[in-house]
Amino acid sequence: MPYMRITYLSDWAGRKDVGVYYPQEAPSAYVDHTPIGTPKDVQKPLPRGGKYQMLWLIHDEGGNFTDWPLRADIEKLCEEYRLFVVMPTVQDFVTGLIELGDFYQMVALELPELMNNLFPVSPAREDNFLVGCGFGGYFAYRIAMNYPHRYRAVASFSGLLDIVSTVQERHAGQDGFYPPEEMLGTEKDILHMARQNQGCEKKPALYGYCGDNDFSRSYGKPVHDALKALGYDAAWKDLYGAYGYALWKQALEDFLSRLPLAKAPVFPDPSIVLPKGGKPFYAD
Repeated sequence: MPYMRITYLSDWAGRKDVGVYYPQEAPSAYVDHTPIGTPKDVQKPLPRGGKYQMLWLIHDEGGNFTDWPLRADIEKLCEEYRLFVVMPTVQDFVTGLIELGDFYQMVALELPELMNNLFPVSPAREDNFLVGCGFGGYFAYRIAMNYPHRYRAVASFSGLLDIVSTVQERHAGQDGFYPPEEMLGTEKDILHMARQNQGCEKKPALYGYCGDNDFSRSYGKPVHDALKALGYDAAWKDLYGAYGYALWKQALEDFLSRLPLAKAPVFPDPSIVLPKGGKPFYAD
């Protein structure tokens, strides 16, 4: 499965790296037919108009676009499901400080547009899946609760979903973190946004995972239970292990096995248009 490193100049975060796994089929623009004599086991080109389902993987605090490939060895898993995988570098999950860049805008709005412009990927809600681990789990749910109409399913692995308690108890007084009380009732507050968008007709299925020896449970499970009480399709699963990529690889395997994945190119409605920045979607 080909792997690419893309370096681009983000309007929101400056020059940044993104890792991409790309399924083997060649774009139909390059190959229109299989030449006579080609062995039957050779991959056929991507059918004209075909697109790939997308898996977005967000790393934990202090990581980068190489974490998932190098620390979780996910290539064979992604190839099995024929997924186009996007792994951005995120240096700030919470604050949006000018000196760091607004990675929330970059991942939620800018990168989907860029990927759809560069590659044959589907912009349809039913073909997009978002996953994060640790602080990345919070980041994934933060995006999902602000844009519930954009993803079929979202997963948090050892996610620090209660960001206010996380900052209060583990990062109090550290540079680069908002005062916790200033995040309550804002788009950074997962439960606040979940209530705001409770009436959204299409909301993602939510999957929470945690290890049996995992400090993140007290920051993730209560929020997940509250989301379920609000009427969200929220499932929780405990796995054997501790906070880290060995656990998160298990979680990814289980998460993907639960999804209605095509394992083949899909053909989304060509009229679907991605939003181009601006304010988050809020349900009326």
